[in-house]
Parts: sequence; C-alpha cells; structure tokens
Amino acid sequence: MNSFHEKMEEYSFPFYSKKEVNLKQRLGSGAIGSVYKGELTIFGDTIDCVIKKVSSDNYTKKRYMYQDIIDEVDIGHRFMSKGTQQIQFYGYTTYKEKDITIICLLMELTQSKGDLASYLGSDNLWKKLTKRE
Repeated sequence: MNSFHEKMEEYSFPFYSKKEVNLKQRLGSGAIGSVYKGELTIFGDTIDCVIKKVSSDNYTKKRYMYQDIIDEVDIGHRFMSKGTQQIQFYGYTTYKEKDITIICLLMELTQSKGDLASYLGSDNLWKKLTKRE
C-alpha cells in the first residue's frame, strides 16, 4: 500500500481524506467498480465531480487493484503532461468498508451523458480538439 501512495505522489496525484469526498448518485458500474456523481470539498469549497469507486472484493489479489488504478492514473498523467487533457483528475482517496479496501478516483464532472468512452468518441469533443466546426 505504501508503494501505491508513493507512486501516486510521483504523479502529483493528491490524496484526500474520506470525509472530503461525498458519493451522491450512482451513474453506472463496470467490471471492477462503480461510478458516482459526487462532491469533493477542499478548504470549504465544494466541487462537483465523478467518483470511480474500486473495491478489493472485485479482485483475487489487492495488488492487482492497486496496479489497475496506477495504470489508469499513468494514462491520464501522460495526457495531462502533454497539455491535451480533456478530463481533469482531481485526486484519490482510500478507505475500508469492513474488510474491503476501497479506492476512489476523483475526476471532473463533464457535460457528457453516458460513459467516458462515449464522451471520448463524441463529435463535440473532437471538434473542440481540432477546433473545427
């Protein structure tokens, strides 16, 4: 777990405490977790966000969960470092629910309706990227 936090620090990926994160409405689910509309509170300001909640009970070994999260952050970091980011990553939190480890990735809430893959494939996004109407 410490190497996980160290890797997140390498990416300058902020850690937030569970009390700063509020899951509100479940938007969907996938193979390894669920996606929620929620809020992140920083220094008294509340930001609407999307929260990807990943649970260790969806994995045979916790290290696979940590690696999946690191891989996702790595991909996002590569886009951010090239100045082409389209979805802002805010940070993450970890906590326990009974014996289950939970990791939540906190991301920008977009105007898109649907999943990230649909948003990335939308005409509106590509028009913004290419500056064509």
